[in-house]
Amino acid sequence: MLAAAISGLVGVVALSVLPDPGAAGVTHDGAQYVRMATEGIGAGGAPFGYRVMFPFIVSLLPFETGLGFHILTVAGLSATSALLAMWVIRRAGRRWAALAVLLFWASPTFVYALQNPYLVDPLAYALMVGMLFAADLRRWWLLAALTVVGVLTKESVLFAFVPVLAAGLLRRDRVRVVAGGAGAAAGVLTYWAVRRLPLAEAPLFDYLTAGNLELVLESRAAVHGSAPMAAVATFVFVFGPLWPLVVGVGARIAEVRYLGTLLIPVVASMAIATDWPRMLAFGFPALILAAVMARPTVMQSATLVSSVAALTAAAVMLRPGPMLYLVGAVAMTIGVAAAVAALRSGTVGESRWPVGPGAPRPVGPTLPQTVSPHGAYVARGT
Repeated sequence: MLAAAISGLVGVVALSVLPDPGAAGVTHDGAQYVRMATEGIGAGGAPFGYRVMFPFIVSLLPFETGLGFHILTVAGLSATSALLAMWVIRRAGRRWAALAVLLFWASPTFVYALQNPYLVDPLAYALMVGMLFAADLRRWWLLAALTVVGVLTKESVLFAFVPVLAAGLLRRDRVRVVAGGAGAAAGVLTYWAVRRLPLAEAPLFDYLTAGNLELVLESRAAVHGSAPMAAVATFVFVFGPLWPLVVGVGARIAEVRYLGTLLIPVVASMAIATDWPRMLAFGFPALILAAVMARPTVMQSATLVSSVAALTAAAVMLRPGPMLYLVGAVAMTIGVAAAVAALRSGTVGESRWPVGPGAPRPVGPTLPQTVSPHGAYVARGT
């Protein structure tokens, strides 16, 4: 019921704010996906041409292409919101689902997708959260299936295997390591096979070259004046106040620390892609879970959501310059103050290890544990 309600709400809101399908401009990556949906798989240039799932589904819908992209974007964001809520309920409890979903709705992850509904990211977000959820439930066949579909949507979903395998290795969970490794191998093999098939035209560019890195740095420097300034701005305007929580909460709760490893490939991907905000947005599961596990008060939660929303709105509405940076500094300061207050309040420390039947208990120093009605280990702060 909760998932259905969230999905319906997202659908209504998103359809009301999405641009007119006939008037919205299609630029950059989106143009490749539109070509694939209208002219057939194989019409897009690599690497976009390898991401066949989203445009293929759009081509099957009985609607005009632009409307099809809009509908699938809304569906992807709705599914992501619902899965995120269910995943957080399992990890932290029902009362924290609202905070998680509100942070997602206030974030660039959500807003950028509404701005440009011709991208494959919304479906990739849903599949990535589904993969993390499947690993928590120890449904390894489901993890493998979602991985294959995810890789055909966007290869960035493979980032999810870093925390899956990190948790298995650090908890000495052999089943998780073997099954997670098999799922990762299935994803890599799928991507390898897709690249070998004639599914894309000549590559538009090659990610893994020194020339591409130079292009990335020049592109970001052109926006913010220098590459270092662009990097700082990206971290500030994409979930800015939540980054300290990953460090602070991760130092106290193992599961947040494990999931925080998701941010390693996310941040590293900035070296090969020019759209840094979109790449960094893929770290939303780790950032949002850290905020939830900080157990902020109602006022602190409202401040965090408001500051993330203000930063997102500023990045969307203002051009790079003094006004943007001033708004960013103010919103970031307020948000970080709320984050620090949550860390110092002493409420951090209750964590659910979302493991299925037969999984080993966490290894190493832990808080006193009981078994929750959901079958997950619960560590209660003392």
